[in-house]
Amino acid sequence: NRVTSVTGIMNGTTNYILTQMEKNGASFSDALSDAQARGYAERDPSADIDGVDTCRKLCILADLAFGYQVDPARVLCEGIRRITEQDISDASDAGYRIKLLGHVRETASGIAPIVAPFFIKKTHILSGVSGVFNGIGVVGNMVGETMFFGHGAGSAPTASAMVGDLIEAL
Repeated sequence: NRVTSVTGIMNGTTNYILTQMEKNGASFSDALSDAQARGYAERDPSADIDGVDTCRKLCILADLAFGYQVDPARVLCEGIRRITEQDISDASDAGYRIKLLGHVRETASGIAPIVAPFFIKKTHILSGVSGVFNGIGVVGNMVGETMFFGHGAGSAPTASAMVGDLIEAL
């Protein structure tokens, strides 16, 4: 089985913000403040809302899936800082949700990684990933499309991931 692409919501904080904007009509700044008050976003949320955290995770996944060590500085990266309530409304009216995705696929000349807000059809499984959850789809030439889903923000999920990483490193 050979991986051909990896696409997903890799940052629970940004997914929470976008969910609050869509479901509650919150402004970006109000949704961000709420995420900070709940402990999902850092005092300086730049790494999350500018897509940097998603970019770093995408680079790790690209290495695992394709064997390429990708420099995050070489990844086209755009966050959600400029998403407005009108963007959310327009997407919804057209049958879409806006999600910050990391995407990498295999090409004839290597791999093509990108981090950006995408319109996702409301019928697509990633569209239903809401709140602080992450969802990552992996496509393989034999297995087809697979999906991995779980908590992506908050103190317990972060601590769990860090302990797992430490154990792996040891």
